[in-house]
Amino acid sequence: VSYRELPNGNVFFPAIKRDVIGPMGLFYGSCDREILLKALGEIGFSKISGKADLVAKGWFAPRIPVIIQFWEGEEEIPSSFQMLFDRSLGEL
Repeated sequence: VSYRELPNGNVFFPAIKRDVIGPMGLFYGSCDREILLKALGEIGFSKISGKADLVAKGWFAPRIPVIIQFWEGEEEIPSSFQMLFDRSLGEL
């Protein structure tokens, strides 16, 4: 689920969007994809299949599994990023 769908997620979502989702999307638009894949592997993420251009699964922090997704931009659409959490996070 997205952060916004977690209990009380709407409270902090504007800050998450401004400080994480937006900047990571911009970063993906100009980064070296091979270096990014290597860096993700070094911090414990593994590439998985998905509908985005790059999808990886790992741990945001101990006990918080996440899936991160990157989409390449097009002419009129900027690149974007999404971080999905396990629904059980709302139970912690």
